[in-house]
Amino acid sequence: MKKLLSLLGAVALVASTSATVIACGNIDPEPPIIDYESLVNKLEKDVNKIYAEHLQNNVYKNMIGLTINNNKFLNQATIKKFKGKNAKEIGETNLTLLAEDITRILDIRELEKKLNELKLVNEYNTILNDVNTLYKGIIFDWQTLEINSIEKEELYLANVVLDFKIEIQYKGEKEIELLKISDSFKYTLTNDATLKASSDKFYENITKDYFSSKESDAKKYSNLLWTNIKGSKNNLDGYGNVTNEINNYWNNTAQTNGFKESFTNFVKANYFSKLPTLPLSFVAIFIV
Repeated sequence: MKKLLSLLGAVALVASTSATVIACGNIDPEPPIIDYESLVNKLEKDVNKIYAEHLQNNVYKNMIGLTINNNKFLNQATIKKFKGKNAKEIGETNLTLLAEDITRILDIRELEKKLNELKLVNEYNTILNDVNTLYKGIIFDWQTLEINSIEKEELYLANVVLDFKIEIQYKGEKEIELLKISDSFKYTLTNDATLKASSDKFYENITKDYFSSKESDAKKYSNLLWTNIKGSKNNLDGYGNVTNEINNYWNNTAQTNGFKESFTNFVKANYFSKLPTLPLSFVAIFIV
């Protein structure tokens, strides 16, 4: 009798254990909770970082060009033809040619490649797996287009300025959503190879040169605090795109606190001293 009870007990234990395992197997696991807001904020910071590095490494060196080039719109003859005209007067066909030049100068294909490397980051699987590419496109604000040129003795200078937005796509909680990078294309065309070389040197070295300068003004103004330019924005917004805040600071506060004068004099002395007749204020349109 004792053996029979033991056997029944063992069978009951096995049956009970099996039933428990089967029951657990029928319970669907709870889906992970995704903090979309934090994830998108982090993505935006990474996107802005990639864009900033792309400008430094791939774009700035192209923002001043020589008149001898293969540009479809950004050449001396076309700029002379459309100097001072608005987008409507220029026409859709020519604007398409300008857009092609800008896309090439901004090296958009390389930017797209760098952005898509974020798809390899496991943390972003939830919001990036459903998009084939992060780069959706570039939108030009043709109403902001400005085309100017001057000829002074043998020196030729032209500026083309245009605001644009780059759209970055990701999967939101329900549908595909967009991040937008707002910037301004500021291109200078010249026939002066020395100016081109000086400008390339400026773009390559200005950051380290100004920050490492022992001049008292450079030390005073090189440390720009987010708290002094953020306005009504939050502290964490300083990790995102702060282009508008910096532009506002440059166009307003820097005019009166000495920074603009200090920086302009530094640029003249260190990069454009061999060009005494150069109207720096004209070329500065692409510098700041």
